[in-house]
Amino acid sequence: MNGFKRIVLIWISAWSCLTLHAQTDSWTAVNERFKMQFAAGKYQEAQRSCDTALQLALRLHGKNHENYGKSLQNMGVLYFTLGDYPRAGNYFNEALIIRESVHGINSTEAISTLNNLAVLYKAQALNLKAEQTLAESRKRIEKGPGTASDVYARNLIISASLAKQQSQYAMARAYLLEALENTRNRKGRLSTAYADILNDLAILAENLGELRESSTYYTEAMGIVDSVQGQNNTTYARLLGNIGSVYKQLGQTKDAEDALQRSIKLYKDFSADTNAAAAPLNNLGTLSLDLSRPLEALNCFQRAAAMYRNTRTAASAEYGMSLNNLGLAYKALGSYAEALQYYQRALETRESALGKGHPDVAATLNNMAILYEDMNNHTLSLQYHVAAAEIRKTALGTTHPDYAASLYNRGRIHAQLKDYQQAITLYRQALDIRLKVYGPNGLPVASTKEAMAGVLVNQSQYPEAEQLYLSVASVYRRSLGKFSEAHAMAMYNLSSLYTSWNKYDKAFLCFDSSFHLLDSLPHARKLHMQCRAAYCGLRRR
Repeated sequence: MNGFKRIVLIWISAWSCLTLHAQTDSWTAVNERFKMQFAAGKYQEAQRSCDTALQLALRLHGKNHENYGKSLQNMGVLYFTLGDYPRAGNYFNEALIIRESVHGINSTEAISTLNNLAVLYKAQALNLKAEQTLAESRKRIEKGPGTASDVYARNLIISASLAKQQSQYAMARAYLLEALENTRNRKGRLSTAYADILNDLAILAENLGELRESSTYYTEAMGIVDSVQGQNNTTYARLLGNIGSVYKQLGQTKDAEDALQRSIKLYKDFSADTNAAAAPLNNLGTLSLDLSRPLEALNCFQRAAAMYRNTRTAASAEYGMSLNNLGLAYKALGSYAEALQYYQRALETRESALGKGHPDVAATLNNMAILYEDMNNHTLSLQYHVAAAEIRKTALGTTHPDYAASLYNRGRIHAQLKDYQQAITLYRQALDIRLKVYGPNGLPVASTKEAMAGVLVNQSQYPEAEQLYLSVASVYRRSLGKFSEAHAMAMYNLSSLYTSWNKYDKAFLCFDSSFHLLDSLPHARKLHMQCRAAYCGLRRR
């Protein structure tokens, strides 16, 4: 959500810099009022101002004028923000016709609108249409403003986002690195535009499981923003919220909580938009779930949902995400009926906002499948996992990590049903995809090997299971640090393997390692108790 808001604010900022022709004071005043209302998240007021500006431009200048085209563009951005994509598309297309007529097809103004259309198509998962629009934009840039321009840098950033959406991660990184170099040459390293692209590189690295590299990018971006603007601003708040997510995945829970709380406070103190803190609130909610604090998570998700409900349409993608998160919180509280209701509402909202074939719809189906799994309804769980997998296969392709996640989840259900052969088959398919995406040291690769090893232990295939568990422990130790809950779990799994294999000396050694690690992880109380019970059982043998 933070990156999306940044793109929108860039649009607004870019428009204010364009040369306007024969602009009247009355239209200028109304347009400025629109921009202030939009930045403050007062979208209903902004809509009225934008409509007034549109009518003024039409009455004073007619349709064939930049003021009219700009007002159409503003209206498109507004409806895009509200999640009304069809109406946003209508306004963008009409703005494109006006701007091509007024400024020429290779003008900065027309290319800016083309880029906006590409963002819209990407949000709708119309990937081919987005690619074609970006290609047309690049062709016009070559004939018009050239590559040393803001519109070219933005084209690269949108192209990177689209490539990432299609799991073309190497291409996405190449686009971002070119945008970074382009921006450095034009604006210098100490610029917020340069920091913004570092933020995008950090998000990409995070998606690939390269958490330490992601943290490095975020830290560099934060240093630049601090030196240029200081820390008391919304840009720094956004970066704090993003790095908090990485700290959470690295197991640095205190650092994560501190960063997210600071992000929320900065938004509260320095953003004109009283609802801007929704994104870090959602991240804080997921952290609270990881720390087994579901009531705190519920509070965070409820506050975020209220913010989105205040500023978005009832059928917006953001509000659908909040409903989905509320389902997660109620599931963690054991309130399965409430969780199911929220998931069903999230599903309806996402289908309405994005279409039934969108990956976000698959995400909610996936969560419903996990809920039914917790309710021991494995038949329904498997049906929902299959439905999610089919959407991901069609929308994202068979090499996308989300499709691999669906294969992995289906494998887990078959393992619980003791259909071990099918479980191993699905795990291997997921592993093949994840190896290509993340490499051998990726965290999703480790989790897949961990699940496979558990099935192999049940089949008494101890040597292969041992090699997998040792590989998993090595990855967790290298990526998350020795004193992480994931590494402690890997050592516990090895101790359980050696116990089943009757290699008791090795089992005791692994138990000792597990206790040593868990003594430094007070929040992993459940795992500590589980490990202690298994250790006592071994001692009684």
